[in-house]
Amino acid sequence: MLNQPTNIVPSSFAGAGAGVVAAASNVYVSWQVNGNSPMTSVKIDVYTNDATSTLVHTTGAVSTITTEYPNGFNGKDEKGNVVYFEYPASIGGSAVTWSTWGLTDGNEYKLKITQYWNNNTESVEQYAESVFITRSLPSLSLASFTNPVDTVSKTFTATYTQTQNDALDWVRWQFAAIGDDFNIIDDTGEINTGVLSYTYDGLLNGGNYAIKCTVSTQNGVVVNTGWQTFSVEYTESTTQGEITAQCGDGCAYVSWGQATNIPATSASGSSFAYGYLSLILGGTVEWTTVDGSAMDIPSGWTFGWRAYTNGIGETNYSKVVLSNDIEIWGVEDNGVKKIAFLNAGVREEITVPDSAGVIDVYLTPTKAIAYFYADSGMEYISGAEINLSYTQSAISSVLLRGMQNCIFIVASSQINVQPNLTPTWNGNTYFLSSFSEETLNIGTYSDTAGTFSHAIYRGDGNQLVKLVNIPTSITAMRDYSTRAQTQYYYEMFYSDSVYSVPVISEGVCQRTRGYYLLETTEDENGVYHVLNAYRFNNKLNVSGISNNNNPNFLATFTPYRVRQQSSRMGKTGTLTALISNFENGVYSDNTALMNKLYNLSITEHTLFLKDMKGDIYKIGISGAITQTVNTKSRLQEVTISIPFEEIGDASDAVIIQLPTDEGWNA
Repeated sequence: MLNQPTNIVPSSFAGAGAGVVAAASNVYVSWQVNGNSPMTSVKIDVYTNDATSTLVHTTGAVSTITTEYPNGFNGKDEKGNVVYFEYPASIGGSAVTWSTWGLTDGNEYKLKITQYWNNNTESVEQYAESVFITRSLPSLSLASFTNPVDTVSKTFTATYTQTQNDALDWVRWQFAAIGDDFNIIDDTGEINTGVLSYTYDGLLNGGNYAIKCTVSTQNGVVVNTGWQTFSVEYTESTTQGEITAQCGDGCAYVSWGQATNIPATSASGSSFAYGYLSLILGGTVEWTTVDGSAMDIPSGWTFGWRAYTNGIGETNYSKVVLSNDIEIWGVEDNGVKKIAFLNAGVREEITVPDSAGVIDVYLTPTKAIAYFYADSGMEYISGAEINLSYTQSAISSVLLRGMQNCIFIVASSQINVQPNLTPTWNGNTYFLSSFSEETLNIGTYSDTAGTFSHAIYRGDGNQLVKLVNIPTSITAMRDYSTRAQTQYYYEMFYSDSVYSVPVISEGVCQRTRGYYLLETTEDENGVYHVLNAYRFNNKLNVSGISNNNNPNFLATFTPYRVRQQSSRMGKTGTLTALISNFENGVYSDNTALMNKLYNLSITEHTLFLKDMKGDIYKIGISGAITQTVNTKSRLQEVTISIPFEEIGDASDAVIIQLPTDEGWNA
């Protein structure tokens, strides 16, 4: 005999979306056939789901099951696996739409299944009809946009329509970088909203990306746009500077020089050629501002200038003027080329060798130093220096006057002056030209819009991850989301509508000395900022960490129980250690620290636990925190026990600390 059909689709009891069909779609009805007899015929009746229960369509008793299954349809195969009956496929029928059966969108129906067996002499009728609704298929598409994208930030929008105006239940955006593989770098998850827009800030020049939007209607119908690929192309602004990374206390300490914007305030008769700045006779370039304010470089500076000697002559000369009172001249007297230094009416000179094609001139607080090179290949010829009788003052302006071909100018509070020096930007640099990049801005970046920020990325050799956008006034960061036993490097971009060429740090290998409990607060961009970082290193013990996956085993009529899987995977454990650490052989703790740790039990801040193996857990305190004072010791050291449970995924969490964050100086 056969029993009632189960697991019927379509049906409002079959799960999200399984109780909705579109009238224009093909008929599909499936169910589980239960019983010990093969099904030989089937009938499906569809009614309106209202007080009248009007019959809309009946298939009649369809016996072509035996054409496909000569012995009838069995609900299980020879191995005991459930086989679902599918109408019309299981009867060998042709595709037909629901509208052909008389159904229209925007209505509610119910279907009743009748199953026959024993050569169609016996039957069982479904006693509780399966209710479903009809809705027009929703439409979802991405709004068109220019490809390639020419900005670092892009907002994408989608358009959703549905004839019956079904509201959206959730929206999900996925964003991927396409390289050697397809790497999803952002996934919003299912967000309960009707807003169909998504912004990604951090598009790298030359990158290839893909975006997809998925929505679910209030009736559980899921539709997506499919992946749409695009590329990014924009002109990267030039930049100078440095970024360094080093191992910190449970973090990578990342720092960079102060960003400066030093555009030329006036220029005439200038051009770029072959990597240098060329000024015609009488041509000038002058710099008088730094970041929009008057230039004011304090005394103690060293100024450097490299130029070709072909600008030096008796009727023309190369000239550098600092603050309108310190002058460096390249002149020629009676066929002899010289470098002249003028200040307060005093003139001092260094003679240039006839074979010199390129000169370096450095002006320090006490000396003038010159190096001479052959024009071809910068082969060093000789050097000279003189003591200067001047009192160095602040630099308020820099002026270059032609005729000259200038390779670079630089000013710094500390330069190791030597032949063939190639200056690079560091924390001591006040300005450094980048004439080879054909820009007159001698700062680290050119900020024409006044909206620049730093974009900091972290790489590990496999992928480059954006960490944060921060104002250019901030010059350091602690990255607590690094993992032990992994080497990282950092890239810094100057960012407005496009990114600059990045400045890249050396690699730093992260090691973790102990366990770290991080108390954080989350900003509007999903970045976690560390308020307190507690390191546990002494008398450390972490009890066996469990994933708490305890499946049930159900007894059956066989010798073996059936495993019923559990979805729980959040890890739990207990961390035990001294609350403080030995520093230089000295241990100390206090009641203030004890109370701060007790208060973690009631904190509303997000907690992370970072271990020495390379894991970071997002946790909650799962029980009472206990602290025990060793009264038998002179130090009366305190041992703490913290039970915890993992409450979320921290695999992509960005956990940092900025100088503007509470706890930076703790």
